[in-house]
Amino acid sequence: MGEAATVDGVVRATTRALRDRFGEHVSIADARIVATRERSVTVRCDLAPGPGVPRSVIAKQNTGDDARGFTDWASLAFLSALEGTRGVAPGFYGGDVRARLFVMEDLGGSRTLADLLATRDWAALPGVLRSLAGTMARLVVATAGPAREARYGRLRAELPGAAELGRQAEANRWLASWPRAAAWFRALDCPAGEACADEVARVAQVYAEPGPFLAFSHGDPAPTNNHVGPSSTRLLDFEYGAYRHALYDVTGWYVLCPLPETWLAALHGTFREHLARDGALSVDEEGYGAAWAAICAYRALAILGWLPLDIVDEDRPWAEEWTMRGALLTAATRLGRATAGPGGLSALSEAGSQLARAARRRWPELGSGLPWWSEGANPPHPQGG
Repeated sequence: MGEAATVDGVVRATTRALRDRFGEHVSIADARIVATRERSVTVRCDLAPGPGVPRSVIAKQNTGDDARGFTDWASLAFLSALEGTRGVAPGFYGGDVRARLFVMEDLGGSRTLADLLATRDWAALPGVLRSLAGTMARLVVATAGPAREARYGRLRAELPGAAELGRQAEANRWLASWPRAAAWFRALDCPAGEACADEVARVAQVYAEPGPFLAFSHGDPAPTNNHVGPSSTRLLDFEYGAYRHALYDVTGWYVLCPLPETWLAALHGTFREHLARDGALSVDEEGYGAAWAAICAYRALAILGWLPLDIVDEDRPWAEEWTMRGALLTAATRLGRATAGPGGLSALSEAGSQLARAARRRWPELGSGLPWWSEGANPPHPQGG
């Protein structure tokens, strides 16, 4: 389908959805594609002036994956209906199931965390990370508990692609990937023992049964999945939104998109401050530490399960300038560190530390293994400064 035909179809479906919300007086004055991705097309629609009608909206059409596309829809619809999550994500206006399209608030032009990294705006990073942490904490506080989970579950079940979703299915798939992760320890001559397998089973249980940590999760923290406005930061692209462990998103910034320790301290510290202020996650320090260790282990072992063993012979790109070997070293290093404290994961801690040492010996050129942006935590001083 050509671009003009795509835009024409989106305009018709968007008009139907908006008229259901605002009335028959809605009409679209102009529309243009602003993003085309593997699973979706995003179109900005300018609206003709009318009572109660926004100046413009964003229409997102799912082109390939019902599970992801309709989860994005359900997530925004759910969050828009909760008082405590307004301003966490774009507002939801409506959708058209047959057209596989939903309509959301247009947040306008802005920066993302990825933009700040690309321009090496290191001075702005800590403040933006604190703002992002506050938004992440608001999401946890406003959505925590089984009653709200049931509400979201009903909404998601009404839309296509709901089968095989949920944290129990995710935990089962994660457990099935443990042999691939364990193969890395053997490949670098530091095999993980039976004690590790026992701890892996406990980690899967923590993920599947979060207890007091049950909350709605964005599911895909990444430098591009946010909107940095002048006074707040919102979350974008909820294709992996679901009820799961409340620390799933924040641990992503430790392992999956690993921030330097100083930046992580700003983000994680602010996240915890907000939770404490709002009385959320009523667990003691040891309980929080154990949960942090378990979900970091979940994240790190997931990465080891994704990485192909053939990078032992030849490295490959992972994300922009970051390579797969770098991701391996970072995951192993942070697995070892995160599980060294409370949580009863000493075997995984030792295994992660051994794997990190083995990777450094084999590939000393990796340095810390962190992505290129780690230079921003300690930028070089000017000559003579």
